[in-house]
Amino acid sequence: MGVSGMMTIKKRYLIELLAIVLFLGLVATSVFVYLPINVTISGTTIPVKFATGSNAGGTDLGGNTISVTLGSKSMSAKVTLHPTYEYTYYEDVLRIVNDDDSNPHYIAIRVKTTISGLETAQMIIHLSSGDKIINLNSEDTSEWYEISASESAQVDFFFKISEDSPLPSGTILLELIYSPESSTPSGSAPSHP
Repeated sequence: MGVSGMMTIKKRYLIELLAIVLFLGLVATSVFVYLPINVTISGTTIPVKFATGSNAGGTDLGGNTISVTLGSKSMSAKVTLHPTYEYTYYEDVLRIVNDDDSNPHYIAIRVKTTISGLETAQMIIHLSSGDKIINLNSEDTSEWYEISASESAQVDFFFKISEDSPLPSGTILLELIYSPESSTPSGSAPSHP
C-alpha cells in the first residue's frame, strides 16, 4: 500500500471518527433556557358547600345510624348508609347549599368509583329547577346544574339490591364540581390528577 493509500485510510478513519464524535455530541448535548413565570395564589372561599340533612344522625337499618360527617369548612362530606335487599330510599341525608343570596352558581357531580352488587344506585338532588338524578353505578360526570341564590338543595339516595345477590359493601367516590359559570369552554368539567 502506497502513501496515497495510507492517506485515504487515514482520511476515512478521521472522517468516521469525526462523524462518531459529532453524533455523540448531538445526542449528549442539550441546551436549556429557563424563563420565569410568577403564579400568585390568593386563596378564597366559594359560596357552595355542604350541610347535613334533616335525617343525618337518624336511625338506619340494622340498628345503625345514618352518618354524615362534614369537613371543618363544610367543603367535604362523608356519608355512611346501610341499605338492604330490594328498595331502600334515604331522604334528606345531605344538603348542597348556595350561601350567595344574590347569584346562582353551578354544580356538576362526578362519579369517580362505583361498587358492585347494587342493581340501582342513585343520588337525587332536589333543586328549585327540578330533581336531578345521578347514576352512582356509572363512572361519569353529570351536566351542569344551577343552584339558585340562597338555595339549600336536599340530597336523597336510592338503592336497589337483588335478593339473589350478596349485600354489597364498599365506598362510592363522588366529587361535587363547582363553577361560577354554567360550563367550562369544552362544556364539561375538567378532570384533575
